[in-house]
Amino acid sequence: LAHSVRSPSRLNPLSQREVLKERGQALIAEMAAQGYRTDAGQAARRPGARTWSLDPFLFRDVAMRSMIPAEIQARTDSVTLGFTIDSEAQLYAELAATDLLNRGRAAGYDSSAIVVLEPDGAIVALATGHRYDGVDIVRNGRVSPGSTLKPFLFLCALENGLRPDSRVQDREREMRPGWTPKNFDGRYLGAITLDVALRKSRNATAVELFDRFGASCFADALRRVGIELDDPAAPTAVLGSGHVPLLKLAAAYAALANG
Repeated sequence: LAHSVRSPSRLNPLSQREVLKERGQALIAEMAAQGYRTDAGQAARRPGARTWSLDPFLFRDVAMRSMIPAEIQARTDSVTLGFTIDSEAQLYAELAATDLLNRGRAAGYDSSAIVVLEPDGAIVALATGHRYDGVDIVRNGRVSPGSTLKPFLFLCALENGLRPDSRVQDREREMRPGWTPKNFDGRYLGAITLDVALRKSRNATAVELFDRFGASCFADALRRVGIELDDPAAPTAVLGSGHVPLLKLAAAYAALANG
């Protein structure tokens, strides 16, 4: 780092790692020759199983492409921009995204991504487990949301008169010809509260609520938090059959977090 700061464009830690390593060792040797203690930190500098280096290029590219207002981009004078990235959160997000992908490869996954937002929507970390190649999977990559859209259907139910302690059904029932929603655990709990249905993520209850309050109610709740599905009228949409950009999904949860 001491050498890189002096010439960051020529001695980039990512592209000139070996050169910097040699210069770093020479610097440490010179420090030792001048009487500075260098032995105490040697063990800490040995390479470990992980590479603890920040790689914020995804964050930078997403921000520069999509989050800077057009009037700022059009300016010809010098402009100083401050990003909301939290370097510590970014580092841990990168490590977590890598670990996530390593676990997922056995199941056939070839990419992973993590987005961390503050409740006010400020993005503090963006990371991918695979090597970033300029493809913006966070903002444009459309991922299956799974059960993460259910809270917005339950919001629709609350706004239409149900309460957390209202009784709803978790039952085996053919909702459409040839289609009976199944719960993840293969069981049905019968009459339960709305609160329990959401906390236990009951698929059968979600579809029943979808039919009760209508696709338009669900679509409106999603629209208000910035999500638009290709086919919000499909009853499977509440179970995650659609696709949602990861950044918009995180932003929707920020709306829940900030009330």
